[in-house]
Amino acid sequence: MKWLLLRGLARDARHWGDFPQVFERHVENSEAHVLDLPGFGSERHRRSPFSVRGMTHDLRQRWQDLKGQEEEPWGILAVSLGGMIAMDWVSRFPEDFANAVIINCSSRDTSPAYRRLQPHALQQFIKVTRAKTNHDKENYILHLNSNITINKKPELVEQWAQMADEQPNPANNNLIQLSAAVRFNAPPSLHARTLFISSLADRLSHPRCTWELAHRFKAPVVFHDTAGHDLPLDAPEWVANQVQNWINPPQSA
Repeated sequence: MKWLLLRGLARDARHWGDFPQVFERHVENSEAHVLDLPGFGSERHRRSPFSVRGMTHDLRQRWQDLKGQEEEPWGILAVSLGGMIAMDWVSRFPEDFANAVIINCSSRDTSPAYRRLQPHALQQFIKVTRAKTNHDKENYILHLNSNITINKKPELVEQWAQMADEQPNPANNNLIQLSAAVRFNAPPSLHARTLFISSLADRLSHPRCTWELAHRFKAPVVFHDTAGHDLPLDAPEWVANQVQNWINPPQSA
């Protein structure tokens, strides 16, 4: 099965690192594809749509070009804001994806603001917006989003800062994305087989946010004990294995 991977707020395909390759190794017969959200990465020269719905339409048009005339079913795996887009997408276009994996996501109508952006994370978030250099900005972002990788790979700050220096994402698009995420309400139903994944140690969004979505849609949810908000960064093999076990449950002895 081919899979579309979507990143979250103010991130682009470069921030996946080697996760697409890890995913393909652990999920049988999978083929991972990435698309940048409008206004970021390869699309950074365009203005971001002002709503999640608009982002979905933009991505769907580019995904249809990628998909071509093939009738093979696809899956979608998405993090945070990307998860909001994925939920909107599978709700309104049920023929597009057979499976959806939503990671560390939230919505305005299922979780209060103080859970979607936890109070202690707000201070770090303000530091990100006031950072004078890309090095400082990426350092704050990684300390907010990662509980594991930031300690194992401190050089990642330098790598991501260099990426931001070479191909900066527009600051105004960051604000547009944030506004869209704050206003997002979950759809009434999801027309794809869905798995929710969350981090119990997420310091940005409370894990209850993901639980509430899973509860609304009566979908399974699994939790990682120690990873941060950027779960595919902190625990890529674990995430891929959860997807593999969900799609192809291991046979009991």
